[in-house]
Amino acid sequence: MNNVLVYGTLRTGAPTFALSGFRMYDLGSFPGVEYTGNLEDKIQVEKLVNVTDERLRSAYDCLEGYRENSPESSLYVRKEVWSGALSAPTWIYVYNGFFEGHSNVLIEEGDWLKHVDGIVGSNSSLVAEEEIQQEVEGV
Repeated sequence: MNNVLVYGTLRTGAPTFALSGFRMYDLGSFPGVEYTGNLEDKIQVEKLVNVTDERLRSAYDCLEGYRENSPESSLYVRKEVWSGALSAPTWIYVYNGFFEGHSNVLIEEGDWLKHVDGIVGSNSSLVAEEEIQQEVEGV
C-alpha cells in the first residue's frame, strides 16, 4: 500500500475528509484513534499519497511507534481501510492502547486541529516533517 491517512500531529492543513467507523481521543500532546465500526463515529483525515520510499515508510512507522515484527507491543498499529473517498486500500495508524480508565478525552468532532485550535497542528506538522526527514537521512 502506498497511501497513508493522518489525523493528528502529522496533518499539514491540506483538505480533509470524514472517515467513518473511528473515534478520536486526546492522549495529551497527540491523538489516538480506535476502530469502532460504527458509521456514526467519524474522524477527519488527510491522505498522504504515494508513500513508496521504504525509508520514508519506516520513518512513519518509527514516529508512530509501530514495530512490524512486534505489532502487539507497538504504540500504534497499521490498519487497512477503504472508503468511498479513497481510490485504493490505505493505511491508518490506530492506537494500540486502552482508552477506558484513563483521563483521555473523547474528541467528539473527530478533528484534532479544531480540538487544539490549529495552534499545535500547524507547529507540530512542521516538527513531524523535520523528524521524518532526519529519520530518512539517518541524522
